[in-house]
Amino acid sequence: LSASLRNDGYSRFGAENKWALFPSVSAGWMISQEPFWKNANLEWWDTFKFRASYGRTGNNGVDQDSAYSTLDQTDYADQLAYRIGSVGNYSLSWEKTHSTDVAVDLGFLKNRIQVSLDWYTKTTTDLLYNVPVPSVFGTTKVYDNLGSVLNHGIELELNTQNINNRDFQWSTSFNMSYSKNKVLQLGDDKTEGH
Repeated sequence: LSASLRNDGYSRFGAENKWALFPSVSAGWMISQEPFWKNANLEWWDTFKFRASYGRTGNNGVDQDSAYSTLDQTDYADQLAYRIGSVGNYSLSWEKTHSTDVAVDLGFLKNRIQVSLDWYTKTTTDLLYNVPVPSVFGTTKVYDNLGSVLNHGIELELNTQNINNRDFQWSTSFNMSYSKNKVLQLGDDKTEGH
């Protein structure tokens, strides 16, 4: 069993949203080491392990001036002037990904055959997105937190030791995965009633 808690800060976000907590926890249970398993006399089945984890991570991939408005120096009629460099978003904050993983590890015939099966799901919220805005604002894009996406799937891995002696070794590895992505939300829905 292990757990961690991070409190990360990033100066490029808005004044009220610079900090975010990112917890994680994981656990594993080696069932094949338990007395009840050993008493079952399953000599052909060597390893049975269950593991699970949950965690939250953050993405801070934004430009340096994304949360704050800036001015750029320029010339106008041979005079020093200023124009809008960027329009900031003071509520800009971390993009967050919530991940869950559940898996089993199996080993047979003195662990010469090993199988791992993982099921996972990841939900990302508060996506950092460059939103188009009318050029009358002096810029055409502003960073904002909007939308969420879901990614989930399964992974299967099979490893075998076919021949393992001093003169010759032969092993094989096979893996397969299935993944599905879905956009859950992308901004406010303005289409209702149309």
